[in-house]
Amino acid sequence: MKQNFTLELEVALDAARTATTTILPYYYGGVEREQKNDGTPITKADKESNGIIVEKISSAFPADGIVSEEMATISGGRVWYVDPIDGTNGFLCHDDHFAIHIGL
Repeated sequence: MKQNFTLELEVALDAARTATTTILPYYYGGVEREQKNDGTPITKADKESNGIIVEKISSAFPADGIVSEEMATISGGRVWYVDPIDGTNGFLCHDDHFAIHIGL
């Protein structure tokens, strides 16, 4: 039986668009770089983007789990995978080599 993931796609696209609106002022205006325990960079833009995406997914699908690079895993049935800014170095260098990743 083929499943229809229209609602999931709509939620993911809305989360990505909202996160984009939030991170672009940092991209064009600048943001301070912090360092995670593993030595990779993280910014306020990463954290805010992550918060937006997680909140929208959790609100729409409270029984689903979420695995994100920027937070502890939320356990649940289906699992969403989130990287709020994949390519933070590219984001910081303003070279357009970054993306928002949301997958189910």
